[in-house]
Amino acid sequence: MAVFLHALNIALLITLLSACGQTDSPAPPPESSPTEAMSEERNQSPENITHSPKRLVLMKQISLLADESHTAVSTLRTRVEDFVRTPSENARKAALQAWQEAHELLQVWHWLRRLELYDPLLDESAVAPNLRHSIWSRLDQAPLIPGYLDEVAGYPASGLMHAETPINADAIAHEHQFSDPAYVALGFHALEFMLQGDPEIPGNTERARAFASLPNDTLDPLRSPPLRRSLYVLQLAQQIDQDMQTLSSAWLSEDGSYARQLRGLSHATFGQGFERLLEPLHPDAHLGVEGAQAIIRFQKALKPDHSMQPAAPAQESPSNTASQE
Repeated sequence: MAVFLHALNIALLITLLSACGQTDSPAPPPESSPTEAMSEERNQSPENITHSPKRLVLMKQISLLADESHTAVSTLRTRVEDFVRTPSENARKAALQAWQEAHELLQVWHWLRRLELYDPLLDESAVAPNLRHSIWSRLDQAPLIPGYLDEVAGYPASGLMHAETPINADAIAHEHQFSDPAYVALGFHALEFMLQGDPEIPGNTERARAFASLPNDTLDPLRSPPLRRSLYVLQLAQQIDQDMQTLSSAWLSEDGSYARQLRGLSHATFGQGFERLLEPLHPDAHLGVEGAQAIIRFQKALKPDHSMQPAAPAQESPSNTASQE
């Protein structure tokens, strides 16, 4: 009896092992029905692509960014106008504070370039047939050579403020990066330096005294550095305002170049770009603390349920922001 049971157990074990070793051939995938194929086609339609949840969230945040930027840049322009109307240290510091708030938002516009959209009229500079600076060069070119603009320690008559170049939009655009990328005459960093001056110059703690009040009919705009400084910072603030409007319009207007490209991206390409927008900031990024914080806020708004722990931003002054052109 024991022999019989032992033999039976072996037989059962062999049967089980044989069953485990058998594999069923995978069933062929079911063919898509005409209804499913039509559904997939509808998912890839321009309307569904444009109105996908992530794309709608991004477009909303870009619109909010444009509103916030418009307010900040308008405030900057107003503060500069107040300063040159009656130059004082309080007015100068208020203009610098407005500069800070507007410039940190510009870093978010830079971050949107991670979507890899492209407009040759905005993203490229050209010399011929007509001089054209990219929007990024016009707004945020750095570093700059301070002595190209105004006096620095040891050179009291240096720069455009001591030349006889007219202070107007065309002349300044011509001087911008005239023969060197660091010959910066447009944008946020030129304005920042003009408001701060060279800290190595004795007595620079009262920088406002280097400016003349506007309007002014008694000084020669070609030969008076104080008057030229006031005219120049006013021109810079006005130009920054116009260039920021151009940039936001490219993203928001119906026929804006970036807006059209964003609407036309496939699901896959958009998804890749969207993920790049959510990537953590690299600690070596050339961002000031405020600019990095603005980008992090933008990322959280894009994906509020996503737990992100960005790397700590580099502790650099916005004045050291490298050109991201």
